[in-house]
Amino acid sequence: MNVINYKNTYDEKIILVYKGVLSFDLVSNIIETLEKKLDEIDEDRQLKKKFHNVATECIQNLHYHIGDIEYIKNINEEVLSDQLKKTVIILATVRSKYYNLLTVNYISNDSLEKIKKKIDLINSLDEKSLRILYKQSMDQDFSEKGTAGLGYIDIARKTNQKLRYQFDELNPDVFLFTFQIRILKNNINTVNL
Repeated sequence: MNVINYKNTYDEKIILVYKGVLSFDLVSNIIETLEKKLDEIDEDRQLKKKFHNVATECIQNLHYHIGDIEYIKNINEEVLSDQLKKTVIILATVRSKYYNLLTVNYISNDSLEKIKKKIDLINSLDEKSLRILYKQSMDQDFSEKGTAGLGYIDIARKTNQKLRYQFDELNPDVFLFTFQIRILKNNINTVNL
């Protein structure tokens, strides 16, 4: 699914941008910074809170699921460090019609199919079916990362949008995973892209 669309960027305002290693301490700092930046925007408080909650879920998910790659080779065929494997990009913006969050991180080929299958299933469901899937997931055992795969379901339910994603191959074993969410303003159900 194509995520990155540069059309109509003239009305986009960057709220937060981060590129680097994502540690536990940084997760808290990024979420706190995002909240402060959102407070500076003259918009509906409920809308900003909703975006903050969903963005928090995305950033926490990003932290929980990075670093599962044994190796990543760069262009010069050198193995990248553990820190570089945990490097992420987080970009939060506001546009005239919606709030936008984009995250980018490395994932293994093994993780790709699992993530794709999960997101495609979620994107195929209506609101009622998402609610049922959420309840079923709550009844499952939680993983060692503390979730039962609830993150994507929760994000889809809160945004009322299809989850956008893209995988870009770096080598046969490693991909860049780009994930994007939007919170629409004024209860608009469609967005011109």
